Formats: sequence, C-alpha cells, structure tokens
Amino acid sequence: MKRRNRASKKSFCKGQNSEKEYKERRNELSEELRRKIELQVKLQQANYLAVEFSRQVLSKRFEVTDADIEKYLKEHPELDNRAEKRAKAEEILNRVRAGEDFAELAKQFSEDPGSKDKGGLYENIRKGAFVPEFESAALSLEPGQVAPQVVETQFGYHIIKLEKIDYIPNGDGTETTLYNVRHILISTNVNDPLMGSMPLKEYVRGKLQEEKQQKVIEEIFANNPIELPEDFPVPEISPEDLQKLEEMERMREEELRKLRETGEKPKKEDKTQKTGKESKASGTKEKKKN
Repeated sequence: MKRRNRASKKSFCKGQNSEKEYKERRNELSEELRRKIELQVKLQQANYLAVEFSRQVLSKRFEVTDADIEKYLKEHPELDNRAEKRAKAEEILNRVRAGEDFAELAKQFSEDPGSKDKGGLYENIRKGAFVPEFESAALSLEPGQVAPQVVETQFGYHIIKLEKIDYIPNGDGTETTLYNVRHILISTNVNDPLMGSMPLKEYVRGKLQEEKQQKVIEEIFANNPIELPEDFPVPEISPEDLQKLEEMERMREEELRKLRETGEKPKKEDKTQKTGKESKASGTKEKKKN
C-alpha cells in the first residue's frame, strides 16, 4: 500500500512539474509574443512618422516648378526639341490649309500610334476624355473645321480637325457630349532607356526630382555620419535564407505544439494510473472474498 502511495505521489509530482514547466514556457512565449507585438507597433508608428515627415517637410524640397523645368532645358538644349517639332507641325498645317487630305497626312506624319493607321481618327469620344488643351480646341470647332493654330499639349504639337459632334440626352435632363476627331501629332516625347517614351516636361521633372532627392540624402548623411569598419560584412537575404527562416518558424511552432502535449499528458497518465489502481484494488478485494 505504501509502495503504491509513493508511486502515486511520484507520478503526481511528475505531472505537476511537467505542467509547471509548460506554464513557464508558455509565459516565456507569451512574453516573447508581447515584445514582438510591441516592436511591431513601434515600427508602424515610426513608419507613420517617417511618412508624415516626408509628406509635410521633405516633399516641399522635392517640388519642381515649370520655371525649374524651363531653366533646365535652357541649360541642356540638346533635350529641347520643341522649336524643331513645332516648325514641322506648322509645315503640315500649311499643307492641310492648302487642301491636302488630312487623313493621308496623318497616316504619313502622325506620331500617335493609337490613331495613325486610322488617319488620325478617334471616334465616340466622351467629353473629358482628352487633355483640356486638346479638347478645348476640338470642341471650339464646327464639324469639318480644322483648328487655325497648332495646339500644344504635354505630348507635343497637334493639328486638329473636328469630324462630328453629338449631344445625347440623359434621363436627368443633362446631355452627354460625344465627338469624332482627327489629329496629327508631332511628338516631343523623350525616349528614356529605362522608362521608355515620356513627355519632355515629365522627363525633366523626374530628373530634377531625383537630383533634389539625392541632395537631401547627402545632407542627411553629412549631418548624421555613420562609421563602419571597412571589413564590416553586409549580409544579404537570399531565397535560401528566407527558406531557412521559414523552416525555423515551422520548427518553433512544432516545439510549441509538443510542449503543449507534454503539459497535457500527466493529467491523462494520472487518470490511467488511477483507473489501473482501481482495477487492481477491485481484483484484490475479489480474491479476498473468494
């Protein structure tokens, strides 16, 4: 009887220790999780502050005005093709005025890939679809008329002819304006090796913004020097490293699962042992009765 009590006590203590270990590990994991959450919150707050600082302070230093663009083009005349392009557009407009077929001239000279093969034609255009300078000039015409002047937009120089205009009534008493228009575009776009074809001013704006950003970065590093040893290793996260991190996370989850199972087993063992003892006790009593 004493031996059974000692075994029961030993098993009970083992169960208590396993459960205690589980709770301690669980608390450690909970504390680690809490620290991770706090760190994540702080990182999000820092990111928000960085975005706000960039929006309210740095963005003003990155602004590029039209005056900045014109100044840059004067300093880099090799980029400014506007005079040459305008002269070409004026020459084509004169040929239109002389009676040459607009559609044929568009097929021959237009640099708009969306309409060139159709003789410069765009059909059923809803008012508001094109840039304001173009649309204002087109809708000031009568069907069949050609704009008297070359029209400049961010894309280049246009010779414009209005073909048709309709006003479609809506159920609420308003009207929808639809029109057909032809144009011949002489593009001033710049072909950037990385960005492809871009409007001239947008190309210059991007370059100036890059220069301003680089200047700000250099100022930040100059005012906040960071010294590192020449042989300081800069680790790179490769796909293999990412896979290892994912595997480590899976292993951590597996360890946590095993820990939980370990903490639950003593209770099951106690119940099994208790049932076994009850069976043995019953068997002993039956033998005594017999």
